[in-house]
Amino acid sequence: MKKKVLFIANNYPAPDYRRLWKKATSLQKDGYEVKIICPAGNGKKPGICEIEAIKIFYYRKLFLRKNLFFFSLGEMLDLMQVSLLVFRLYLKRSFQVIHFVNPTDTLAFVGLFYKILGYQFVYEMNESYSDKIKYGKSGFGKNNRLFLNCLGKIERLALKIADMIIVPNSKQKSRIVRLVQEEKNKIITIEPLPDLKDFYQLLPGRDYKRGFNHLALYAGSLRIERGMIKLLQAVDLVVNKLGKDDILFILAGEGEDKEELKKYARKNNIAQNIYFPGWLNQEKLLEYLTEADMGLVPEPIRKQKSVLGDSVFEYMAAGKPVVSFDSRIGRSRIGKAGSLITDYNELNFAKEIIRIIDNKDKSRAMGEMGKIKVERDFNWLRSEIKLLSAYEELFLRKSFLGTGNPIRKPV
Repeated sequence: MKKKVLFIANNYPAPDYRRLWKKATSLQKDGYEVKIICPAGNGKKPGICEIEAIKIFYYRKLFLRKNLFFFSLGEMLDLMQVSLLVFRLYLKRSFQVIHFVNPTDTLAFVGLFYKILGYQFVYEMNESYSDKIKYGKSGFGKNNRLFLNCLGKIERLALKIADMIIVPNSKQKSRIVRLVQEEKNKIITIEPLPDLKDFYQLLPGRDYKRGFNHLALYAGSLRIERGMIKLLQAVDLVVNKLGKDDILFILAGEGEDKEELKKYARKNNIAQNIYFPGWLNQEKLLEYLTEADMGLVPEPIRKQKSVLGDSVFEYMAAGKPVVSFDSRIGRSRIGKAGSLITDYNELNFAKEIIRIIDNKDKSRAMGEMGKIKVERDFNWLRSEIKLLSAYEELFLRKSFLGTGNPIRKPV
């Protein structure tokens, strides 16, 4: 009997959502029947499509979550749409496991309902609400203690009921170990490492440099807490103080501070050197990486408690040198594949950008070192083995317990 897994996401559409898509395709290639429910967007319309033998059910997200009222209304409508889609699949016996990818955790109620019916519930926790509210600029979360408490309770409920919890790094794991206590063995760390087959050199196509001689890429969340102002200060120094105005800086991604960053760029006369293409799917990311001279990591990485974003390994997989601020985790993971600035100083960051552009041999050597490190230590194959092993154990445990109709073979 084929094992069936249903992914539910509420932030990005598949297959553009790379974290989700890698897990889904790994399971599908291992013989699982995989389905995905996710929001439409990035050119996808509500409806059903099939990609690489995976059926994807797109629903329409309504309302911008600009305040508490619209957030609550939008979450309620999302919950209604997703619940209806899951119920239709339930009637067709189309899944045995619900794999929920947060945020947002209100959809975890779907997992709770089907958990009661005997289905397995996997909770993938990529971002905690404490982090989300800390980064947010809208203010509706920071000023509403009742709202924060509700989000925290939903999060704890999802962690408690889950049969397996997947986290992307040790920092997230250490944060939730205390919440699950004696059930900490159900927490599995699966790093969102790059799949090398997705990173190859493209032939020159569109002019992604937009007429500039060089391109520096940042791909990630556009939040001030991620060091974006420090990065814009470095761009200002590169363009207006150090006289290197032939570099285009691509700031790819979405985030609460995007408009504020654009205003900062206009105010400091660097808007002409910055382009915001939005969130990049795998294809677009590869196209920009092909044209890029380097990848940028402006985050104020704080000692051993910090983690590196997914994009760091994607820069390295594409053979691009990395410019980052120094940290213990940066030294262990980036190492000689990039330049690590020893103090959190925008001038040194700016100077290093120019040095890498001017020194082609050094840049090429760093890029090759990055590809070697990813292939040897940070390849998706490592995470894929852990994912498949965890899922195999999940099904075996359910079968051994002999409970729940979803796993038993039909009579």
